[in-house]
Amino acid sequence: MIAVRHSMLGLVARIPKHEMLRARTLDQWSVRDMLGHLLSCDQETLRRFRLIERGRGDRIAWFESMAFADRFNARTVARTRRCGQAELLRRMARARAELIARMRRLPRGRSAIPPPRTPSWSGSPCPAGPTSRSI
Repeated sequence: MIAVRHSMLGLVARIPKHEMLRARTLDQWSVRDMLGHLLSCDQETLRRFRLIERGRGDRIAWFESMAFADRFNARTVARTRRCGQAELLRRMARARAELIARMRRLPRGRSAIPPPRTPSWSGSPCPAGPTSRSI
């Protein structure tokens, strides 16, 4: 995770600003929107880690449908569009650093992360992309 994110951010740093904002393929998301999506996923993972640390893993809201995930994606990407690119990259770096630190503290062996209450298409904190329709 560390090397992949570092490499991705290095690549992103070389993309001209006008190209960062140009709508691409995924629901007309730009590269910057995708970064906002990754930030939101990292922040959601951190929120879940904090719940687990407090013994409240039962309060994790798992994505129970693509509609639920689509709403999460639309809401969080819209929120990240309001901050500038430099601020977005700073937030990503902070979230990544905290994620790495928390992951290193996770106990080895059996996971303390509770499974979703219902069968789900994904147990991950954030789906791979904005919608199944765009794949």
